[in-house]
Amino acid sequence: MNLLDQNYIDKLLLRGLEKGTQKNPNQYRFFCPYCQTNEKSNWKRSGYLYSKDNNLNFKCFRQKNCGVSSNFSNFLKDQNPRLHERYLLDRYKEGSTGKGSNCPEPEFKFKKPVFK
Repeated sequence: MNLLDQNYIDKLLLRGLEKGTQKNPNQYRFFCPYCQTNEKSNWKRSGYLYSKDNNLNFKCFRQKNCGVSSNFSNFLKDQNPRLHERYLLDRYKEGSTGKGSNCPEPEFKFKKPVFK
């Protein structure tokens, strides 16, 4: 896990993932935002962000009700689209987007200038 991913995890935990804790340097545990928004018991925190093969992934280990799994970029896009846009731009600046990575290149949308 790189420093950029670490910064965005911290921002995401501050902005709404409930009861987020860091289990070890490469793993975070919190309430799954997809299936456990109303449950407040500590033992039911089944959402995990973990590092595997230098990529960050999300997994809900509550397979009976949820079982959602995705990479960090898609998870961030679902939870906070505006933060995801900044994440893509930062990854683009770092040179870690596009082919061969788990993060797509950002879309640049510019209006064509009209000269009068």
